[in-house]
Amino acid sequence: MDEWFVNLEVEDGRTLKGVLKVPEDQALKLKESPLVLRSTGEALRPVWDFQGTGDDGRTHVTLSADLGTEFQSLTLELPQGLLDENQSLVGFIRFAGEEPSTILVVPGGSTTVKRPEKSARDESVSDSVIGFFKLGVTHIIEGYDHILFLFCLLIAGGTLKHFLVVVTSFTLGHSITLAASVLGYISLPSQFTETVIAFSIVIAALLNIPWLKKKPSSEDNSALKSRGFLAGGFGLIHGLGFAGILKEIGIEGSGVAAPLLGFNLGVEAGQLVLVVLFFPILSAINKWERRVAFLTGCSYLAAAVGAYWVFERLGVIS
Repeated sequence: MDEWFVNLEVEDGRTLKGVLKVPEDQALKLKESPLVLRSTGEALRPVWDFQGTGDDGRTHVTLSADLGTEFQSLTLELPQGLLDENQSLVGFIRFAGEEPSTILVVPGGSTTVKRPEKSARDESVSDSVIGFFKLGVTHIIEGYDHILFLFCLLIAGGTLKHFLVVVTSFTLGHSITLAASVLGYISLPSQFTETVIAFSIVIAALLNIPWLKKKPSSEDNSALKSRGFLAGGFGLIHGLGFAGILKEIGIEGSGVAAPLLGFNLGVEAGQLVLVVLFFPILSAINKWERRVAFLTGCSYLAAAVGAYWVFERLGVIS
């Protein structure tokens, strides 16, 4: 996902400061048709400063604006054509002493964030959890590499026990590193992380070839353990990938409890929905006499896709 990221902060109750991280090839669009900001309905005149391209391949653009003494809400509007159809503006806005509130705007859309009242702190935290929950669901559904890895592990067996072992192991693995990375305990280069994620698809897909020769009903403990360890082990790397979007928008270090909780729950919810939908489909395929040939072909195809992503993320191909 080549999203636009935004990190905003309201200082002294009336001064807005922040940074946008825009794909380099779209920076000119922002100059020609800038993001519209409104304070309590009144259009702002922010000062934009294009800082150049960072290590993440995005153009960093700082902004500052006076919100005025009557500031009660901030509205962000995306002019038509500023973002591509498959993109969105994601990020957060932080008010002093408060948990960050999520910003998620689709192309041509808008969102309004209200200034939190002191008496509404618990409500603000709840809104933050809900906002990042939605972001987590979106991230897993659009995270094709994570989904493909999980499905590669699931298609080798069709029992409910097999599904539970794989999904639980994967969940534990990525939850550990998601939290550790966002809290600042682990930090690896994003290119390394994304390349290993793609490589995990190749490994999982190729290991399916011998596993598929067994009947779905003949799952033994050794096979379940091996898939559980594979799901959990590579899940640790996938967790670093999940953490990437939170770190991109500035959710890192202290004060991240609500965003981290909401985002992780959203990832799990989206993953659960996909697995529940996939289970009856795989159960039907497992009754087919050509099951092994079909799923073997799917595995080779998945391995090819994973290998392509490995070379793409290494910069060998573009």
